[in-house]
Amino acid sequence: MSDKKISLMLFFAFWILLVFMALFFPGRSEGETPSFTQYKPNYIVSDWSRGREDLWLLFSVSFKFSLVRDEYSPHILRFVPPGKLTLGYSQRSYWRILDESSPFDEHDFNPELFYDSGLFKGGYEHVSTGEAGDNSRAWDRAFIELEYKRGIFQIYIRPWYILKVASDTDNIGEIQGFGDFGVTTTLVWTSNEWYRHALQFNRGYVIGEMGVRVGRNSNWYLFLRGFEGRGYSLVRYEEEFSTISLGFALIK
Repeated sequence: MSDKKISLMLFFAFWILLVFMALFFPGRSEGETPSFTQYKPNYIVSDWSRGREDLWLLFSVSFKFSLVRDEYSPHILRFVPPGKLTLGYSQRSYWRILDESSPFDEHDFNPELFYDSGLFKGGYEHVSTGEAGDNSRAWDRAFIELEYKRGIFQIYIRPWYILKVASDTDNIGEIQGFGDFGVTTTLVWTSNEWYRHALQFNRGYVIGEMGVRVGRNSNWYLFLRGFEGRGYSLVRYEEEFSTISLGFALIK
């Protein structure tokens, strides 16, 4: 079966699943919460990399939108905790700010559709550069994510199953494996989060992040990020990078 036919099948399956879950998964209400919220950390940082002469700007934008008003338990999946059918969108952009005309080197787009109950998520996501030609990269995967919180610690594991990869990305599973694992710690100053630290592990890379709140009543964090390994970006997922990034973040 050709890649085009597989892509069309996934496209139609996505919309059929979306309509089916929206119309036929009524359940008990568990209270209304905001439908549009931040998803992953949003940040803009100056990015230094070993072996790269110029300073780049790296920024990430991420949000999620609940497709239902209240949490519910699907009638046909009573073992699943109450949650919401959710659309997520994340984008990471790499900006060669010091080059002539300051071009963007790459954009990585990551839409998702998943069931979100807080400590459990499960669904589908697509990651691509949105380009054709030499910089074309894309893969699709089904995932589940489990979280465990105790005190100031939060641990998550996110295994995935690769559904489809573009021909230029056919070995991404060998590099990034079949999941992520992460640990987050938070220290509290009075009633506000003051300090946040996160470590994310993958077969191909390790990411460390640290945020310190700028002010007690501020949502801004001074943000430090380090990356080591392969998978720095989708175009360069096979290359090894060591980077240090410093800037500001909005962390929920």
